[in-house]
Amino acid sequence: FCAAFAAATRLSDMLTMLSFLAMANIGTSATSALSGDGTSAGSLTIRLEKQTLPLHTQDGMVHHKSAYYGNLSIGTPPQHFSVVFDTGSGHLIVPSVMCRTDTCKQHRRYKRRSSETAVDIDVDGTRVERGQPRDQLSVSFGTGEVSGVFMHDYVCLEKSEEQEPLAATDAAGSLLGTSMVQGGKKMPSSNMIGTSMLQANIVTKFISENPGEDNEQGCLYMRFITAVSMTDDPFEKFGFDGIMGLGLNSALAATDAAGSLLGTSMVQGGKKMPSSNMISTSMLQANIMTKFISENPGEDKEQEHGCLYMRLITAVSMTDDPFEKFEFDGIMGLGLNSLSQAPPFNLIETGGQEGAWHGEDYRLKMFGIFLAVSELEHSELTLGGYKQEHMAAGEQVSWCDAKQPDLGHWQIAVKSITAAGQRLSFCDDGTCRAVVDSGTSLLGVPSEFGYELIDILRHNATEGECGGDLPSLEIELENFNMVLAPSDIGRPEFVPGEELEAEDEQQHPTCIPMLMFMDLPLPSSPKTLIFGEPVLQKYYTIFDALVPRIGFATARHVQPKRSASVFELLLRSNEPMKQQPQQQHGGGTAAARGAAAAAAADTGGHLPSSGQQQVQLR
Repeated sequence: FCAAFAAATRLSDMLTMLSFLAMANIGTSATSALSGDGTSAGSLTIRLEKQTLPLHTQDGMVHHKSAYYGNLSIGTPPQHFSVVFDTGSGHLIVPSVMCRTDTCKQHRRYKRRSSETAVDIDVDGTRVERGQPRDQLSVSFGTGEVSGVFMHDYVCLEKSEEQEPLAATDAAGSLLGTSMVQGGKKMPSSNMIGTSMLQANIVTKFISENPGEDNEQGCLYMRFITAVSMTDDPFEKFGFDGIMGLGLNSALAATDAAGSLLGTSMVQGGKKMPSSNMISTSMLQANIMTKFISENPGEDKEQEHGCLYMRLITAVSMTDDPFEKFEFDGIMGLGLNSLSQAPPFNLIETGGQEGAWHGEDYRLKMFGIFLAVSELEHSELTLGGYKQEHMAAGEQVSWCDAKQPDLGHWQIAVKSITAAGQRLSFCDDGTCRAVVDSGTSLLGVPSEFGYELIDILRHNATEGECGGDLPSLEIELENFNMVLAPSDIGRPEFVPGEELEAEDEQQHPTCIPMLMFMDLPLPSSPKTLIFGEPVLQKYYTIFDALVPRIGFATARHVQPKRSASVFELLLRSNEPMKQQPQQQHGGGTAAARGAAAAAAADTGGHLPSSGQQQVQLR
């Protein structure tokens, strides 16, 4: 470690090495041999289960929305929960026993008094004593809203058991002569009505514990460090008493726990100057090391792989839509750090540092998502790297830099869009963006653009199925061209007011792309797409928060994705109807309006904002 530290020539390298060494202090090995496939031996893989939920629209159609969730435990002794691992959210949220609505009661609820390691906190990490007022948080999503309070507790992610790998084809998902699994299987995801767990808005209500907090101009309450030791050099020679930092936020310690200042760097021109030469002395901060002092008796136990202490939100209220219909209990956010209230709330920011996974330092904030397309394979989330076994033979990861990371969403630039071979002018002004969101079940597009795509990509079904490679939707990214075929996003078209008859399958059934209409307000670009389940199924997707950036590679599946069938749609439309609210869109031809209504039903509508945080003092 000393040799490696001495070899570091940049300040960022020094900071990385020190954080690397700090992990060894909590009992986790800081070195790990690479497995040779893009991940380290210390990475963590979590199996994701899929729930498909049937929805009957007012027009009698049956579609499905879906969610991918895994398991974790919170507290000591452990309390078990299932959570959606959502790249569009920034917090761990589970229902609390304080939530007494029917929606909360049908899920497992967190019992704070049952956990020996639980600590009630405010948003800044300050401990809240029993009976004292406390901060509250409201989080809005694409569909749904949650309100809750803050906790700090021990969280363990449930690891996947090692299994024999299944023999996989290198097909990209087309239906070229392969057999389709039938008989009681779930409908293909291309037939799903969409929901979005994209975190939209955060409102924090701060409860002041300080009577004098209505302070005068020039004064504020803030955290600071009181030094219990200071080196003679250089502080004994200076007339000032301390230091007020004006550096960027990244120069702060990642934790809110009290720490000790270990030193400053006296650097000029890359060389260490003699301390006697005070004119040339630099107070450039070189490194921070924080020693954690546990407030919890159980926190001194040996750290387990997959476990960490982190902050979370326990919900005291949850909207019925969509939480009452889903099997999962809560949400684990995988968004960028700025989507969280503070770094200790963010799993990707803190997981590697806290020893939940380990390995090469540049992979600690990296994770990969693989979504299965059949019951012959398993969906997986890998933390601390990615698995090359989920990539098609010969594929390399193509990286795209994240744009506007301060908004917190995994957002990338879209250079152009081509539909059915026709290059569209929609992105010619250079403002097109795409948010990659594991909590959204469809491909999301701005509503005005959606009508145009439906008209251009409408085509006749082939032998009653919406499959094949053409007409395709091509999305040009910075370093990658994404191609979505009818086999990825196609579904049979249904125009409201027309009767569905079985013989229609033998006449001229048509197919359209299954889209979710979503219009994001500023500061997000109004020309923002949402890359949901169809994209994550076709492309193995790697997220790297260190840069930040997103990588894509064609996914390797055991068998191709099953195409949507007109005949199966007819059968499912005869199931008992359950009325669901449906968002109406006007304009276009009658066929286009019907297709758009079917495609956009239950989208959750328009997001109030994208990743903004609004603070109210009470």
